[in-house]
Amino acid sequence: MPNQVDHPQTYWPPIGGHGGAMDDPDNQNSAAKLYFDDHGSEKVGEIFICNQGTNGTLQVQKEFLGRQITGFGGGYDKMFVLQEGEGYEGTVSPLHNIGKEEVIQEQTEVMLDGEGEGQTPEGEKYEENSKIEEFEGDPNIQEYQNEHENDGETKIQRTRGSGRSASGNAGERARTPGSKFEMGNTRTYHEGSGHLKQIVSGKNHIIQLSRDGYVSSYGKDEFSVSGHGGSKIVDTPQILKHLSDKRVIQIACGESHSVILTDKNDVYTWGRGYEGQLGVSNLVEIASKPNYVKGFFKTPVIFVAAGALYSLAITYENKLYGWGEARLGQLGIGTKTRIVKTPVHIPVETIREDPNSMNGSSYKAEDQHQEIEEARIVYCAAGLGHTCAISDRNELYTWGFNNCGQLGLGDQITRWSPVKVLQDSKGNRIPPFRKAVCSYYSTYAITEKGKLYSWGKGYLGHEGQSIEFLPRRVETLKRNFTDIFCNKDMFSVYSPIKVTSIFPNCGPAQGGTTISIVGTGLVDSDKLKVRFTFGNVYKEMFCSFEPGNDSIYCQTPSFEEFEGQPNSSLELPCRCVISVTTDGVNYSECEEEFVIYNSINVESVQPKSGSVQGGTELKFEVNNLEDAGDNLSYLLVGFYPAPQKRRANPSKRELMQSTITKNQSMEDQEENKGKGLNASQHSSMVGSNNAANDETAQNIGSKPQDDDINTGNWVCEAGYYKDGLICCKVPFLEKFDPSNLRFNVDIALNGQQFTGHPLKFRYYDIKIHEIVPPNGPSEGGTTLQLVGKGMYHSSIQRLRFSAVNCSREVEATWNRKSQSISCVVPPLTWLFGGEDVSEEDTKKVLDSGVKVELTFNDQEWVEVPTFRYHNISISHLAYVNNFGEELETEEEKQKLWLSEEPIEQPPADAEEEEIKKWEEDKEKRITDEKEETLNSSKRIGAKMYVHGKNFIKAGNNLVLKFTLDTKSAEVHPIFKNSEKLAFEVPDMGEEFEVGLHTVTVEASVNGQNFTSNGQTFQWNQIDRNMSEEELKKLMEAEEKAKGKGGKKK
Repeated sequence: MPNQVDHPQTYWPPIGGHGGAMDDPDNQNSAAKLYFDDHGSEKVGEIFICNQGTNGTLQVQKEFLGRQITGFGGGYDKMFVLQEGEGYEGTVSPLHNIGKEEVIQEQTEVMLDGEGEGQTPEGEKYEENSKIEEFEGDPNIQEYQNEHENDGETKIQRTRGSGRSASGNAGERARTPGSKFEMGNTRTYHEGSGHLKQIVSGKNHIIQLSRDGYVSSYGKDEFSVSGHGGSKIVDTPQILKHLSDKRVIQIACGESHSVILTDKNDVYTWGRGYEGQLGVSNLVEIASKPNYVKGFFKTPVIFVAAGALYSLAITYENKLYGWGEARLGQLGIGTKTRIVKTPVHIPVETIREDPNSMNGSSYKAEDQHQEIEEARIVYCAAGLGHTCAISDRNELYTWGFNNCGQLGLGDQITRWSPVKVLQDSKGNRIPPFRKAVCSYYSTYAITEKGKLYSWGKGYLGHEGQSIEFLPRRVETLKRNFTDIFCNKDMFSVYSPIKVTSIFPNCGPAQGGTTISIVGTGLVDSDKLKVRFTFGNVYKEMFCSFEPGNDSIYCQTPSFEEFEGQPNSSLELPCRCVISVTTDGVNYSECEEEFVIYNSINVESVQPKSGSVQGGTELKFEVNNLEDAGDNLSYLLVGFYPAPQKRRANPSKRELMQSTITKNQSMEDQEENKGKGLNASQHSSMVGSNNAANDETAQNIGSKPQDDDINTGNWVCEAGYYKDGLICCKVPFLEKFDPSNLRFNVDIALNGQQFTGHPLKFRYYDIKIHEIVPPNGPSEGGTTLQLVGKGMYHSSIQRLRFSAVNCSREVEATWNRKSQSISCVVPPLTWLFGGEDVSEEDTKKVLDSGVKVELTFNDQEWVEVPTFRYHNISISHLAYVNNFGEELETEEEKQKLWLSEEPIEQPPADAEEEEIKKWEEDKEKRITDEKEETLNSSKRIGAKMYVHGKNFIKAGNNLVLKFTLDTKSAEVHPIFKNSEKLAFEVPDMGEEFEVGLHTVTVEASVNGQNFTSNGQTFQWNQIDRNMSEEELKKLMEAEEKAKGKGGKKK
């Protein structure tokens, strides 16, 4: 009678519905092997529940963190978690009471009868009939409602549920042998039952499946639900003797019937059969012990499920069968059949879609054009009046009662045959599903990628009680779920430990990197360890748990050796797989790999200086950086004052977290992860980057002294990889010693461990107060000196001159003695590329001046005071005759000589003829003055004027130069106005012979550049041995000759 087949290597679905187990999509064996290998296998992760007590939101049950979970169980109004592992062997923990609010009309007491006499096995009784709300226009549903009106009134009798065991807290369990198990109220150890693989429950009975394949049950006498024969009450779990010679791989429960599957692919049922849910024959309405379902003779079954009043099975050929109640359409075989007593084939038709028929966001049925075929079913689940199934292409099909939208088809119309679910609540194409479960009025499903969807009516995970007619995604905080279970009141999901990221994600081969591991489901444990798998070996390290952010911290081991010997299999760079265990048995791999790299050497840095204001881009040439450019998310560049004394053996206190200010242009670097180093050294990597901050950089190589670290002398900045180089922006230096701006700069590829071989870098804080001179002729040639503070000698020192959208650069010179920078000003035409400059552009430059900037690194330019091109000229010289004759005192004469005077202008009210007459007189006077300077001579001290254009008050830079042969003398003239200067004839030197000499006069307004159109006058060198009497007579003779109009020779 039993079926025996050799199963091919194919994918079978995880066990679920009212008897689910932790599933493993990677298991590729047959259903029997899958069930024994996967259902009941220990896994560690998070359990979430959603019910009225959680207000319809997912709530993690922290008591199960770190425990080995083997599966969910229950059904109807119960829900359990099966656990294993040290201290929790065979523990069954109820979930259905956790978080319940008081919704009590009649409170019942939770009782544990130690004697076990006269007690039913249910500790909290609440019955709810199967009365269905009237659905207008559907006679079959109306008939179903009428027939069940006398099943009993709906009673809302709920116990005040706290989720705690009889012995105390929720996490505890009762392990006293022989104690009575109140259905669903305690954490229980089942003595003699072996480690449980599965537990399912109906309205008044519970069935357990051990890992050895034995089935035990207990329950109320109604409908012989316990399966031990007769109608006796069984109030403690007892092995079903009728199945003792069979190895059972799956169990399922309806409200009052049970279905089991053996490793021989045979199906057995017992309990209530009025609606045909036993599938044994047309005559059997109640079976008090397991009965073989003959309908599957020579038809191997790989999966079973049970709804409230019907049953389902999937055969080896991936065909779906059903039997039992059919009045609500739950069997998918049309509207004519109300009860099916033996298994019937449920055809699930599918249309292989044209990929072009979907636009990626919505679906239109009329877009399907291909032929109909039967889907290969790999999974099914049953509720009260609706059913769902998943095909081998992960397509989801639903059918049956739909009064609350539980079919997910966007309406409330009952479907009498399977229909594929096509779109979600946002109109997007539905994703591939791997598991689904049916409650009484809702459906829950998880996708291939572990995302959770729900629809129908109830507490669906969307906060509060809601109704959804289409599948709606449940927000799950980055969890990926692998198992789901529900009863008629609530659902629960399981998310395995998910290790998402490592901080930092790389480290040197010598180890010692303090890493932070972030994930979900992590918990503190004495077995908490991190495994590093690299090459063909692995190492494990103990670690610490940080409860504040659910992170794990540990130090990486040395990867260069294994068991005291050099690790010959290590080829760098190497990708290391990191796994975490909280129980010492199950390991969860991190989604992010850890990169092991060679020690690096920083060979050069450009530029070698930058402003204390920061912002300079540094570029480092580094060796051994091959293949590491994509793994430098935490690259750090550290700056600290030089010189520093080094120590061969740095203390652990030096290995501390560094402050980072992330460059805003690096926004693709994960929003910054802000994780610390370890439980004792934890500090944020985001914060102030100034030297006053006490968080400093870690350095495994050479170290600064303790004082440098403790006083916060490190200034750090995030680096980045660019064009084969390591780069960073120089950080802002808030507090610094102006006398020591020489720094060392070093690199840590992982944000912690520096090379220990820093390069030199210089900060500067330059302030240019003035330039000397501030002007010069447009021909260029002025030697410009910058006066200020903070300048120094550098390999790069240039000045940039900019005007009228043109700019040119010139090399500058360092003057060590004056601690200043100087350069030669280029010609104005050079700014425009050496071409002729228009009068308009020339005027703009002369009026506005030239912008001057200084750089020491070709990136940052220090602003310098404006330089002005200024051209002056001399038109003629004039002797000053009879100066101040009208004045009485020498003091008045001297005051007049030193004072400015207005530029000579015609009278403001002069007529045109008068102006013309004035100009003619001026021209005649100028001619006479020029002739006089050619024909008359002047001795030392004589007063003269220089006439010209564009003279300015320039202080000591206003200079007249007198040249005689090869000798010259300079005097500072008196500024009268922009067209006239005054001076007294200087002494050209006694070496010249007595007599007349021609002297050339040139002017300068910057003390350097003199006019080139100089004018001359006659200088009279007298005998310096002449007595005062002789000199007096000479002067009288000159005055006399002058009065007669004569000319001095």
